Amino acid sequence: MTSGDQLESGAPDNVNALLTRIRAELEELVQQRDQIVRKIGTIHRTVAGLVALYGDSVVDKELLRLLSPDRSQRRPGLTRECRQVLMSCDNPITAREVLRELQQKLPSVRNHKDPLASVIVVLGRLVQYGEAYKVQDETGQHRWGWASDETEDPPRARHGVPPLQVFPA
Repeated sequence: MTSGDQLESGAPDNVNALLTRIRAELEELVQQRDQIVRKIGTIHRTVAGLVALYGDSVVDKELLRLLSPDRSQRRPGLTRECRQVLMSCDNPITAREVLRELQQKLPSVRNHKDPLASVIVVLGRLVQYGEAYKVQDETGQHRWGWASDETEDPPRARHGVPPLQVFPA
């Protein structure tokens, strides 16, 4: 093998070509995953709206199973209750405010090693799912709100939050 058969990485051309194809495929898969997560978020919002209108009985166990990730590693109820807290607020609220509400509705949240960190993780997931949005207020605090209207991206203005900085998931 001559030195012309290797690129700057020191790997042979065929290995570099393979790595290039792998990188391209991985980038495509990550993009597809992001699209899928957004679609799942839309479905979650649709089902939540139907449940709000018609009650829990409209959702069968199979649909709940499909919408619920493996709960073996997570405590049940925290994500659902975070959703409810955000839906019930007229304005975006801080993670501490969400935690305060949760402690009244879900006493088991106190059993978490770090309840505030758990809430922040769940809020981040809701942003990833497209169900919530995150803004930074004029004091630099992060606040989360319920993304109820898909046409606003993100729906800050109707909540009186200045368009400062919106954070991706």
